[in-house]
Amino acid sequence: MQIDCKVENDPVKLFGLIKAEMERFSGWETVLAPRLVLGLWHPKFLEPAATILPFMRRFCISMSIPEIRKYFWNHCQGFSVWYRQLDTPDGARFRAECAAAGKEICAWTVNGRDEMLQCARWGIYSIITDKPELWRELKKGIVADRTRALRPTLQSYILPYLTVESWWFERQRKSREETVYLEKEGGRFDDIVVPPSVAVAPGSGILHPIA
Repeated sequence: MQIDCKVENDPVKLFGLIKAEMERFSGWETVLAPRLVLGLWHPKFLEPAATILPFMRRFCISMSIPEIRKYFWNHCQGFSVWYRQLDTPDGARFRAECAAAGKEICAWTVNGRDEMLQCARWGIYSIITDKPELWRELKKGIVADRTRALRPTLQSYILPYLTVESWWFERQRKSREETVYLEKEGGRFDDIVVPPSVAVAPGSGILHPIA
């Protein structure tokens, strides 16, 4: 489960509450903690997460691949990324970089059949969707005959060009709006100094693709 840590929260208070709640359960360090992922929108969360919850994986949640590379790449095991940014030439490069570095990718919010199948073709670690029943249905076909189920169709090639959110200016507008909001609530990204000790070891992610 990914815990979506909203930027309005105080990270020290939030992570202290999470740790206290987990400590109520027997064997929490080995049974519960590995099943949880901290989803971080802002770099202000990085050092407190590493200090208070060092046993939990950290994912950056973002609508901007350049910001992931600049502020989060060395400090997270994976990245929860807006699907539209992954379905671009730079998104393809980013996916290759993550595979080479052992970084996991979660895509959101993936509700369409063709988008789900595209994530499976890419080998995405996981998806966030409002339609889990649709994914379960598609997964059965992938398990039964992966080659046939994931064979690209004409629609899979033309669909991105028919969706406004896939157009460059719309992606840029939405990602910029998100950054402006995050910096308004949590401070400028460039003002956050993350110590080297927060970096994760190369290949420390656990890759289990969704298909």
